[in-house]
Amino acid sequence: MSTTFIKEERLPVPYQTSVLILPKERRRQLNTKRILIVEDEAITAMAIKKTLVNLGYAVCGIASNADMAVQKAKEQNPDLILMDIKLIGKKTGIDAATEILAHQSVPVVYLTAFSDDHYINEAKKTSPYGYLLKPVREQELKTTIEMALHKHSLENERVSAGIKDAPVLDGMILPAITRDDILNEVTTILHNLGLSREMCVNGTQTDYHDQIQAASLKIQEKIRLERKNQNKGSD
Repeated sequence: MSTTFIKEERLPVPYQTSVLILPKERRRQLNTKRILIVEDEAITAMAIKKTLVNLGYAVCGIASNADMAVQKAKEQNPDLILMDIKLIGKKTGIDAATEILAHQSVPVVYLTAFSDDHYINEAKKTSPYGYLLKPVREQELKTTIEMALHKHSLENERVSAGIKDAPVLDGMILPAITRDDILNEVTTILHNLGLSREMCVNGTQTDYHDQIQAASLKIQEKIRLERKNQNKGSD
């Protein structure tokens, strides 16, 4: 079945771009991600919802204030939250995100019409997965959502693998390096240094060589001492 492109009618908010309409059968085949919209302007919220649905996402709820956002996040357990910073009432979207993240692991992408440094600095405290200025363009919205979901998925994999602090390189989880791994590498370095000392052609090279060798010996000794102490503690 071919994919149909249509020109969207003019919306009351700035989302005047052509949208991709996926056939219903195709949408059911996708692993649809559920998104919670937190926006206090009803017209803007409905326009965002329409855009998200056209992009293949499912909107699991719309909240207009911070307390409602916290409640819906708890009830719906969304895969991602689009959070407007300025909301009706005393609490901001940042306040809502802080409360939600205290109990749930969910990526938050901020939507706001403000680019003030104060809001940005406050938003950073919640470690957001994205920050979009309104009016938001469709492609920017999609790209930010996909990157946020991907990053959150990688972080969950790291936690599940028990290597929470392991680095991620190009989407690949790097295993934690063990003490024995380091010791083996240092031993190899020392062996090669012992063979290469005679190749030094002057005093300066010899000094550098000896400094590297001395540093490697210290590392080797520290690792062996830590391993010895650990073995004693387990006895």
